[in-house]
Order: sequence, then C-alpha cells, then structure tokens
Amino acid sequence: MIKGFILDFDGVIIDTNNYHFLSWKKSLKDFDINFTESDYEEIKGLSRLLSVDYLSSVHKVIESNKQNLLKKKNDIYLKLIESVSSDDLMYGVKDFLITYGKSKLGVASSSKNAKYILKKIKCDHYFDVIVDANDIPESKPNPNVFLKCSELLGLKPFQCVVFEDSEKGLLASQKGGFISYLVGNKKISHLTNNYIDNLTLYK
Repeated sequence: MIKGFILDFDGVIIDTNNYHFLSWKKSLKDFDINFTESDYEEIKGLSRLLSVDYLSSVHKVIESNKQNLLKKKNDIYLKLIESVSSDDLMYGVKDFLITYGKSKLGVASSSKNAKYILKKIKCDHYFDVIVDANDIPESKPNPNVFLKCSELLGLKPFQCVVFEDSEKGLLASQKGGFISYLVGNKKISHLTNNYIDNLTLYK
C-alpha cells in the first residue's frame, strides 16, 4: 500500500533547470567552454561537485580551477533565483500537493538550495521532510537521498512513490527499491514503463 510520495526538486516541483543551465553556461564561458544542452543532460541530477568532475573530464577544466568554477556557478545561480516565485512551480504541482496532502510527503534533492527555495516560494509547509545535498553528500544515482527521506518519513521504500525527471534520479530511486515515476522528460521515457507528462496524470 502506498503511504507516501517523494518528489525530486529541480524539474519536478519547480522549473529551475533553466537557471542551472544558464549559470553553468555563463560560468564555463570564462574558461572558453561552450556548455550545451547535451552537457546539461549528462549532469542533470548530479551534485555540484560531481557535475564539475564530469565537466572537467570532458572539457579538460584544469584541476586548480574546479573550486573557482564551483563558486562562480553558484554565485550566478543564486543571483538568477532571486526572482524565483510560486509562478515557477511545475504544472500540476500545487494540485498534487493539495490532493495528496493527507499522505506523507517528502523532497529528495541533490541541490543545496532546495530548502531555501521552497521556503522562499512558501511551499515548504506542504512537506513533512526535505532532504537535500546539505544532508546527504552522496549524489544520485546513489539512492541514499531517497532512502534517508523515506526513513525520516517512517516508511519503507516499497511504500513510497518517487517522482523524478532525470536519468540519474530515476536510477537512484530504482536502486533504492522505490516505485518510480518519470515526470515530463520524454527524451528518456524509454527507461521506464511509468512515465507521465505532469503530476496531475498520476493515478
């Protein structure tokens, strides 16, 4: 029996993917690197540190520049999200949270800014538990962020439905033994039998 729902943050609850893409693109431009949408798909769902490790291996960012790149990316991102509001919520999220408000609800994110943004847009009160990269250092596809979230909700993985939009997040939830749904990312819909365009289509 399903007793709880765990939502990824970026791309499932709120449309911050464009902010992440632009902040990576702007910060990497200083290193004469053309950051593409294909690059972004590869790091989607990863922590900042693993993202920069991947980009370093592909684009040969000099080791000594990694910390500088991380800081620059985060500074640009924080400036971009100053304007974020509840208008940036993904379609159907508010309705879903109201419909399933009596169930246990959690957020499991690789972002370090999930709690800050949820509070900023006045949506943090919908969730019983919010676990992000400040709590769990291992990034998706490691399932620990989901496992910690379900533990804090007082539920077993098989009692929870996870909603994800990235390949690494989907893999993490599957590894953890959760019922997994891919939301909105048709490019990788072939990876699962549970695909929905938005949360209103979950039944």
